[in-house]
Amino acid sequence: VSKIDRAVLMDRTEFNKLLAAAKAASDKAALTDSVPKLGQITQGDYAATVSGENLTLKGDLAIRSLTDEPVAVELPFGRIGLTEILLDGKPAPANYSSSGRLVLVVSGTGAHKLTLQGSVKLTELSGGGMQFSLAIPAAVSGAMKLQLPGDQEAHANVPVADTKYDKQGDRT
Repeated sequence: VSKIDRAVLMDRTEFNKLLAAAKAASDKAALTDSVPKLGQITQGDYAATVSGENLTLKGDLAIRSLTDEPVAVELPFGRIGLTEILLDGKPAPANYSSSGRLVLVVSGTGAHKLTLQGSVKLTELSGGGMQFSLAIPAAVSGAMKLQLPGDQEAHANVPVADTKYDKQGDRT
């Protein structure tokens, strides 16, 4: 099965049951004055590699749940086709909410690991060069490592910590 043909979303009926349980847990927490956000992405580390006209993104996200009950955590990825989403090494219980947002349902107190993979098509600029645009979820901390073919100059709308050219591997 090609990456394009793989489904990464869970069955809609099962997902709706989990989402309802997460909403009930959230409502219960609000009634007991608990922390209003029961689940949060605490760390997001990404590796992006450009090859041809595509960018492949791999990510490891740390998620913290403050309850044993199901918790809905929005994953506001944008402009990327996700081909794999694993929670703690198993297919993630994720689907789109009624408002069209990708939502992950996490069960169990403590730390969880979300591993994902996806791809983005590069677009050619009229003045030369290629660009990509994507949205990733906000996290307390995180980093992205971008690898480009050849000796390239990269521009970003976020701070770039360091740029290095590997002459032997011919990658930036």
